[in-house]
Amino acid sequence: MIEATCTACGNVNRVSDADIPVGARFVTCVTCKARVAIPTKTGAMAAVLPPGIDAAAPGAAQAAAAALEGLDLADLP
Repeated sequence: MIEATCTACGNVNRVSDADIPVGARFVTCVTCKARVAIPTKTGAMAAVLPPGIDAAAPGAAQAAAAALEGLDLADLP
């Protein structure tokens, strides 16, 4: 279930994952029919990145892979 708040009317739209087409970035607000942006998962990605790497920076995925290269499961806290 995805929750997206409409910036026009403030309504919280709850949409099932199965109802959203692949690659969709917007849904239509139920009350005012405005376009509501679907929240991205960059917050979850930022939690996985090592400290000091900005998720919004270009090449963040490559920098994270390079920083995590060579770590074993025994190295994790």
